[in-house]
Amino acid sequence: MTLAAGLSRSGTAQPIAASTLKAAFMLNFAKFAEWPAREPALPILVCVSASDEVADAMARTIKGQVIGGRALQVSQIVSAGSVRDCQMLFVADRDPRRLAAILEEASRFPVLTVSDIEQSSTNGVMVELFRENGRMRFAINIDAVGRSPVRISSQLLALAKITRDPPAR
Repeated sequence: MTLAAGLSRSGTAQPIAASTLKAAFMLNFAKFAEWPAREPALPILVCVSASDEVADAMARTIKGQVIGGRALQVSQIVSAGSVRDCQMLFVADRDPRRLAAILEEASRFPVLTVSDIEQSSTNGVMVELFRENGRMRFAINIDAVGRSPVRISSQLLALAKITRDPPAR
């Protein structure tokens, strides 16, 4: 599941903005995740913390998408307390205290956490997006996923770099 470039009308490769790639990955993660039972009429809420550019790209990419009969909806959060209704959370906030507060709050709910912050998959985030050899890739922290009621498909795990929590000191 690596996306590196799109084709323009002329058929030549055009670079895709990083925010658009992140949005496409989020859409695919939603397809391969399962949340505890919820009322079927409720949308899958994809929340974004501290990135207008990524939030806008997600809104464009996700608009009109339906997964498992549920519409996807994007919301930008402004505080840790607003993650309660999120099923997915993209954390772009690089302030360590704010990041820790958001992750602490998200851990109380069935929220799939995703970030593009370096080493975030070994610091509490379930899925980390990163660049490797010019391509967007992702790592999944199986310890963080194991603590959550959110389940990730083995198909997605097979494509990921697997990480774990650092050893306790």
